[in-house]
Amino acid sequence: MDWLFDNPKVFLLVAVVAFSLIKRVLESKKAAENPPADDEDPFESWEPVPQRQVPSVPPPLVRGPAPQLRGRSIPPPPPLPSREPDTSSLLKRQQDMMDRLQHAKDIKSAMAAKGTKATTTGGAAATQGRVSRVGKSAAITGQGLRGRLRNRSEIRKAIIMREILDRPLGLR
Repeated sequence: MDWLFDNPKVFLLVAVVAFSLIKRVLESKKAAENPPADDEDPFESWEPVPQRQVPSVPPPLVRGPAPQLRGRSIPPPPPLPSREPDTSSLLKRQQDMMDRLQHAKDIKSAMAAKGTKATTTGGAAATQGRVSRVGKSAAITGQGLRGRLRNRSEIRKAIIMREILDRPLGLR
């Protein structure tokens, strides 16, 4: 008896299995007493549900008066802007840009004819001039490798190039 109180889950499982077996036996006896008629077809009374016919063309839309909200009518929407761009302003802007470009080309060609350089306050033209002067100074000051090593910026470039092109430090 102590075993039943120590293992209630096992007892419940055995009880459920026993009740399900008893239920099956009773159902089989009941089915043996009332056998179904062989001449009855369970699908005999079945009738197919007619499918709804879907029109191939949707019904036409009927436009009626505008709906009203609490006694007020809805105002019509504002007209849409035209899709055509304003070509006159675009052409004028394009012509102004072409005139400015032609003016700049004229100034550049006039200065090239005089042999003078344009003065700038900075920007790309000034930076380009400085870069070109630095590149020329190494070639002008010395011949070959010895002249390059006298310039500090060239030494820095050489060290950086060595670090980039040499084997990685982890593999040395």
